[in-house]
Amino acid sequence: MQKRLLLLKKHGAVCLYDQKLTYCVRPEEYVNKNSAVWKEINAHLDTKAANLQELIEQLGVKKFGHKVVVGDCFCGGGSVPFEAARMGCDVFASDLNPIAGLLTWSALNIAGASDEKIAELRGFQQKVYDAVDKQISNWGIEINENGDRANSARFKTARDWAGRNISGDGFAGTLLRNVFMALYLAIKDDGNASAGKNWLKNEVIDYWNKRELICEFLGYITTFEHINNMSHWGKEAQTAMILKELVSNDGV
Repeated sequence: MQKRLLLLKKHGAVCLYDQKLTYCVRPEEYVNKNSAVWKEINAHLDTKAANLQELIEQLGVKKFGHKVVVGDCFCGGGSVPFEAARMGCDVFASDLNPIAGLLTWSALNIAGASDEKIAELRGFQQKVYDAVDKQISNWGIEINENGDRANSARFKTARDWAGRNISGDGFAGTLLRNVFMALYLAIKDDGNASAGKNWLKNEVIDYWNKRELICEFLGYITTFEHINNMSHWGKEAQTAMILKELVSNDGV
């Protein structure tokens, strides 16, 4: 077999993959050929194309009677439908993950949009930003008494809240506020999650029927330390993981 390949290669009958790469480019690297080159291509393929997209369309019509259709039912980030569309194919894509669907839609409709469409989108973004900026300025919620304005936000931790506003109306009287207090007490007691559990049992009305929701809150908080700009929630996230197990198994 090896001798046969060497013989075929010697006579130019075999082109290895690495050799093929020297003759090929990706669609984004492709530079449109001049009319003389397209004349030769069209004569060889019996087409009338003037660019890659027209060539793909006409070859599809010759073979299938319509443009080539590419379907990807697990499109992920959208690279397959995006590249197929860039070459001139009709594409259909879907994914069970809504984030993957959003990425694919963005690749086709934003990253792959024309310069005019992108300029229109940027104008819309600026319009939304200006409207939000005007409302925030009217409220004055990001400006202090010296006229300084915040350019970033930091989500307070359970330790930041400590025992402030732990009862009353609004957020102060919510179950989530009590969960924050439980985390604060556990961390204050050198990571003793039982201190937090005792708070919840004593302070939360109908604790036994609310354990499932409490565990959902704690489970979500365990993910905070892995979110951008939320690393300051590291102690709360670690304590929440232990406290969740204690509450979940309480009374078992």
